[in-house]
Amino acid sequence: MDRAELEARLGAPVESDLTVVAYHPVTIPRDTTFEAEALFAALKQLPRQMFFCYPNADAGSRELIQRAREFAASHERARVFVNLDAATYWSLLREAQLFIGNSSSGIMETPSFRCRL
Repeated sequence: MDRAELEARLGAPVESDLTVVAYHPVTIPRDTTFEAEALFAALKQLPRQMFFCYPNADAGSRELIQRAREFAASHERARVFVNLDAATYWSLLREAQLFIGNSSSGIMETPSFRCRL
């Protein structure tokens, strides 16, 4: 879909400095809380539009959802999306300048859209 269709589907403007964040809980022995602290501290330093995609349902996902919601509530250019269908997600990646996260999407889909990782 083109940018206008994507914006209508998302209910939000898509700006030229869009970053997609798709971060999932990490598995043992790593610590989701420690890594989430580092992630959100780094995101606070980026003056960019950010769209968060919900993490998978693994242990630790509720904390990540809460952190993403809190982040979005305090940053007017950040939004959280619960469930994006494939066409919407791919269209979002096509518009994004940057992808941040540990989702397999960073390896599988983003190269097709020339996102910076």
